[in-house]
Amino acid sequence: MKVRALTLTLLLPVLMVSAFMTPSAQAQEAGKVKLCNETSHFLNVATALRVGAASKSQGWLQVMPGTCETGLLASADMDEAFVYAQSDSIYSGSVQRFEGNEQFCISFDGDFDIDGRRDCRERGFAAVDFALIDISTATPEVTFSDPLGFSRRQSKTAAAQRLLSEMGYDIGRIDGLSGRRTIASLHDFQKANGYPKSGNVTKAVLTELYEQASRKAGERGLLLCNKTDDLIWAAVGRVKGDGFKTEGWLSIDSQKCRKGINDELAARYYFVYAEAVDPAGNPVIRAGRRQVWNGTFELCTKPTRFAIETRNDCASLGLDKTGFMKIDTGAETSWILNFE
Repeated sequence: MKVRALTLTLLLPVLMVSAFMTPSAQAQEAGKVKLCNETSHFLNVATALRVGAASKSQGWLQVMPGTCETGLLASADMDEAFVYAQSDSIYSGSVQRFEGNEQFCISFDGDFDIDGRRDCRERGFAAVDFALIDISTATPEVTFSDPLGFSRRQSKTAAAQRLLSEMGYDIGRIDGLSGRRTIASLHDFQKANGYPKSGNVTKAVLTELYEQASRKAGERGLLLCNKTDDLIWAAVGRVKGDGFKTEGWLSIDSQKCRKGINDELAARYYFVYAEAVDPAGNPVIRAGRRQVWNGTFELCTKPTRFAIETRNDCASLGLDKTGFMKIDTGAETSWILNFE
């Protein structure tokens, strides 16, 4: 059985979640699901379940490309199970998402175990769409697949290519094939980090690549930091081609930071809107006014998670028009914006 999981932004490649029921002599642990990654990204996976009228969502489980992990579900008597996955934040550019059409709550601030699926934002969580898993046998398996159809071995090579590219190596296309430039880049990386110059993508090499790319990722982009005692929801806009791209919402806990832009800042100007909410999800009022960080530059938004590539005709598209503040980052490739 295959479940097609499309990102709501419609900006990313079509990604697929394939759910298989694999016969096995040894039954998998009750209430568990096997999660396999055949993409070029390290994936962070969340699962959800329904037992009668009750529901729960859990995360995160990181799954390395070319490997499988046992999922997070914990109830053998569940009626339905669901899965959601997204690429790790170390990668520049847009997040790659594997989605369905059943909404549950998640947290972007570390691991979570959330009861219920309603009022996510009001409770300080994000709402995303999970895909249904077929759990009709004892050994359900979910495979996250790339549009190029990598095998598990090819996905490891493609993962190394992507991480090497993130670190500035010239590897050419990310195709899962060990071509001349890929092997040369691997040799250079292995030599620089004390590994044998084999050109093979071992687990140790892939882990080292991930850790170094993670450190580099921390030095780029637009970082949004919440210096208040309240939860903040933020949206970010940027110039894209001849138009604009706006994305939201990012939940930022008190005294925490979140990446608003996960690329080196190539443009000079960026646009940010943020609002503070209380524990019940209501707007925070200070001196008779809502606690918001805004401006006069109008961009389209909507109440749920979004990625919008226009700032025109918001109302006719069923969107809200929101005033963003304009941030001048000069020639910097990274920037920190504090909400105080």
